[in-house]
Amino acid sequence: MANETNVLLLKEWLISTTPNGMLDLRLESDYSASHFPGSTNIPFGKLDVRLFELPPKGYTLGVLYGTSSSNADGGDSEHIENRIRSILENYNIGFMLNEAQIPSDIKQQYMTESGSKSTLLWKPCTYLSDSIELIESHLKQDSRSGVGGNRDGDKFNAIDIACGSGRDCLYLALRECWRVYGVDNDPILLNKMKEGADTYGCSQDIVDVVMDLETSTPPSALEDSEIQHDQVIQYIEKIEKDLLEKQPQQYDLVHVARYLYRPLFPALRNLVKPGGFILYHTFMVPSLGKPRRPRFLLKQNELKDIFEKEFDVLNYQETHLEDGRPIQVILCKKKIIK
Repeated sequence: MANETNVLLLKEWLISTTPNGMLDLRLESDYSASHFPGSTNIPFGKLDVRLFELPPKGYTLGVLYGTSSSNADGGDSEHIENRIRSILENYNIGFMLNEAQIPSDIKQQYMTESGSKSTLLWKPCTYLSDSIELIESHLKQDSRSGVGGNRDGDKFNAIDIACGSGRDCLYLALRECWRVYGVDNDPILLNKMKEGADTYGCSQDIVDVVMDLETSTPPSALEDSEIQHDQVIQYIEKIEKDLLEKQPQQYDLVHVARYLYRPLFPALRNLVKPGGFILYHTFMVPSLGKPRRPRFLLKQNELKDIFEKEFDVLNYQETHLEDGRPIQVILCKKKIIK
């Protein structure tokens, strides 16, 4: 009865116009041979280390696994399903089926796609997805007009500062008009980004940059006048030089999400080419949770004050995340000096 119920739920998913995600845990070779449209392949053996590719907790997922998953795990279907439920404990399981349990007529009718490309289950930063069409529209118009340094049809260059596992980098690369440089000090997180780029077929437009963005100067030396501190200035200048060597014509977009190191502000301004954009959001005062230290919290109007001299501010907000923590958001375009 349980299998019949899961098959019915699968049918409902397949005919739905707005389906939830389907997680296909079969081997990559099995997935590439045939899979359901709109599904996402994460082989079971890699599931626990690729959870970052899943949507927010509480999301409803349909799960398909293969007989090879059970064999590799050394257990039967009940054992493998218990393992899957344990790993996905923060998600709602809409249905779970072994490939062998799917009727042949459903396979023939719906399991029609092939190839390794997967559908994204996660969403990028809201402020990035809300702003990207405006950014691209400006850049394309400037390219057609012969300003901004891009030729019409060229891919734009973005850099994501403190990108972590690179979800936003992957999002941009998958739009097929960006080449994206993801910068972080954690090679493990960047390796996840590279694996994701391979999975989603955009590795040619993703560049990982392992870099410590902060000087080793003790925090106590930076609290009051960190930007003027000689050692910090020299360190930031080196960072700027290294990043510009990777893209000498500067970047069309500098993106920063939930990260603050004030000495970087001058470098961020210089990384952007005339006509390019900065999209930045992070936490601000007053602290309502983490972070708490002042050096990780923006002051009122701080991003606007930092960038408005050299940039046209297209959007500025002081708002709140869903958990109530206050944040500051700015989208600004670097002025073109004629």
